[in-house]
Amino acid sequence: MEDKKRQLKQQIHSIIPYIEQALRQEVDRIVDSGSISEEEYETYLNNGLSFVLAKAIITQWFATEPYGPPKYSKSLKQFFNRIARV
Repeated sequence: MEDKKRQLKQQIHSIIPYIEQALRQEVDRIVDSGSISEEEYETYLNNGLSFVLAKAIITQWFATEPYGPPKYSKSLKQFFNRIARV
């Protein structure tokens, strides 16, 4: 079991740079779209003291493919749901 745990941790470690790069691109896409109002920046960014906007972007990004629950596989969907409840 420890070997499996180590392998999973290594896999996560190796994909983190790709996730960070994709999230930075997502920030550019969302900010450039103009979908966040000045009031929302004031409220949810709070001069960099609040992480609400960052968390919202991360949450919506992870909800999409390939990181969100798969739509094409019932067994994978069930697996995602089961480990989400741990």
